[in-house]
Amino acid sequence: MKNKIINAVLLGSGLVILVIAIALRANQSSQATASNGYPAPNELPKATSSWCDQQKALSDSQPAQSKPIMSEDEYKQCIAALTAAPQSKSLKPLLTPIPTRPFVETRLRRLAGDGILIEGLLGGFDSQLFLQTNSWYENQGDRFIYVYGGIKRDASPDRTHSAVALLVSDLAGKWLSEGGVYEAPIQAGELTILDARGALLTLTTPDGNLLFFDVASRKYITPDANTVVSSAKRNSGNGLLIESKGSPFTASYIVSNHWFQDNNGKRISVFAGRTSDSAGQAVVLVTTTTGDPHSSDQPEVYTIPGYNASDTNYLRIFDVSQNKVILVGKRGGEYVFDLSTKMFLSSAEIAQIPTDPNLLKLEAYFQKVRMESPTSANSTATPTAQSSPAYP
Repeated sequence: MKNKIINAVLLGSGLVILVIAIALRANQSSQATASNGYPAPNELPKATSSWCDQQKALSDSQPAQSKPIMSEDEYKQCIAALTAAPQSKSLKPLLTPIPTRPFVETRLRRLAGDGILIEGLLGGFDSQLFLQTNSWYENQGDRFIYVYGGIKRDASPDRTHSAVALLVSDLAGKWLSEGGVYEAPIQAGELTILDARGALLTLTTPDGNLLFFDVASRKYITPDANTVVSSAKRNSGNGLLIESKGSPFTASYIVSNHWFQDNNGKRISVFAGRTSDSAGQAVVLVTTTTGDPHSSDQPEVYTIPGYNASDTNYLRIFDVSQNKVILVGKRGGEYVFDLSTKMFLSSAEIAQIPTDPNLLKLEAYFQKVRMESPTSANSTATPTAQSSPAYP
């Protein structure tokens, strides 16, 4: 019996892809080409006072007794903020020294296609220009390619564009002039990288729409229906991880994604998300059923104390290993729920979970390539950050 939630993903994703395909045609027809032959990235904005002026003019036009849209002090602060914004059109990452010994990665990560997906910040940008969610990187011959999900910010405080940032370095860590920020064909909030097939990245918006960015061509593309459906699910542990916000508990809970495993005629399902009330308490829901869970099934509810979640501050399942559900919060918060004990693990217990040996093998290869680069001794930068940023 086909999983009903997977069918829902197919129907919903098909409609979304149709809309995106129309937007892509319009976007590609007017997209400029850079000197290297790739599509030209979107330029980062220069600071401008026009938004402040417009808001102040609108405020001044209101009746005297009405509440002003923008006060004189707010107008001055707005102008000061905009004029202080960076003027550069190029995305310049924050750089760190080349390590003198092999770098040991400690952030939450896994294999994804031809590269490695990292939850948390990889590198750094001026958040006034680009705010990242997570990242993916791969090695391509004599260079490393880094892709960051997130949003591009305009000078106007309330305007953002769904986008990815792409940077390229040589083997020694020196940043090359290629790459830039590529706006998505839709504006739907921050983009998060979910997975990769080869170098085709699957992205999601806060409301669950899927987009696809081809790193090789540096274009958003519209894949066939089979790719859309298969990209919304993947094997994880001994079960299947479904990237869908749908659940049978929508009245009380808002779900980011879920995982299930069939064992001896029973289906164990784990949903990650939050309560639907204004508090938005982060929760893990567990059901044991004979098939697909239904609204009549009462889930076991497990909360993360002090973690208030929302569409822009989510809790979702990242992976499953040895009956342990690994969850991630926005920009790198890590939690692990043990299905055997029905408890969250402590930091010390999380540190004892073995790392995928295939992941370690690829990381060792990347490190070997970096350290053996003939120009590494002369380089002053590496694209790999040396420590994980604090969880916001």
